[in-house]
Amino acid sequence: MSVKAIEPDRRRRPVLIWLGSGVLALAGAVALAAAPSAAAKGDPLKGVETVVKPSSGIAKALSGAGVKLKPKGKAEGVKSGVSFPISGGKLVSGTAEGKVKHAGALQLKKGGTAVSLRKPKVKISDKKQELTAKVGENGPRIKVFKIATGKAKVSRDGFDTKISNAGLKFSSVAAKALNGAFSLGLTKGVKFGKATIKASPKSVQIESQGDTTLALDAGAAAALTSLGITPSPIGPATAESDGIAFPIRGGRLETAHLSGDITHSGGLRLAQNGTPVDLTEFTINLDADPDLTADVGGTRVSILSLDLSDAVIEIDGLSVKVSGVKASLTAAAASALNGAFGTSAFTEGLLLGTATVDATAR
Repeated sequence: MSVKAIEPDRRRRPVLIWLGSGVLALAGAVALAAAPSAAAKGDPLKGVETVVKPSSGIAKALSGAGVKLKPKGKAEGVKSGVSFPISGGKLVSGTAEGKVKHAGALQLKKGGTAVSLRKPKVKISDKKQELTAKVGENGPRIKVFKIATGKAKVSRDGFDTKISNAGLKFSSVAAKALNGAFSLGLTKGVKFGKATIKASPKSVQIESQGDTTLALDAGAAAALTSLGITPSPIGPATAESDGIAFPIRGGRLETAHLSGDITHSGGLRLAQNGTPVDLTEFTINLDADPDLTADVGGTRVSILSLDLSDAVIEIDGLSVKVSGVKASLTAAAASALNGAFGTSAFTEGLLLGTATVDATAR
């Protein structure tokens, strides 16, 4: 599995294990990962869950020792194990690289002794593959499992990334702690089970591919012709049978409502008797008041208001298509065009055409 390195700083400090109202000190100093010096790249996460499934062997060993496993807080027992809802983090979509935070806890209990592993956090990079958790309410965060990614599989379901068959092996810290609490005889590297992560991003990066096509309205085209104004694409935009296509350069979209921005290369030239007005580097802004801005003579100007009330949104895997977007001149654009071409024909709200966005998320 190819993952990119995130080099953490490391500090050594003693670890304390909270056992109900008592405290068990582990002898020696144990390496704990400090926060990475730079934030891991990737898409921010909003959900969904990581399911941890104990192996039949460890389940039998714990049961034989009288130790019960129980989900606590927002964690839930499911048919395939214990489900921890994802509460945050970042993941490079379509890979296993990143950091995934969770809510909930897993409690191990025998008689009056209980150990709760809270707020599990998965970290996967070339240098580190581990699941850590906080011990008890006020205890430290320790490395509970090493994650074996050699046989893990990564798949996509639309924007979501699924990592399955990731092995979980006890760390030396966790083995010592549980041995001390429950007399289990665990050793470092003993297999606990497997984890399956299904992560849904808050937002996705838009690839530098696809295009936005603007089909000129017949009325607008006739008006431009009557004024002697000729529209033409500025490369790498191209004139196609269905309109002028502006290559998508990138952007980012929120997955919940497809809000965000999409940037483009190329542009549109409007020329009359040798006088050109160049509109370049379009950016579509999808928010409460969607519009399209352009670079006009070195200044970014909102030139088109976008009406999505009749738009059709289609999502197929990682492909996003938004069609039927009505594009009308803004007051600023109408004023600029009137001034450039010595006319009063351009007015705010004049329908220039209909746009179709064909984008691909990463």
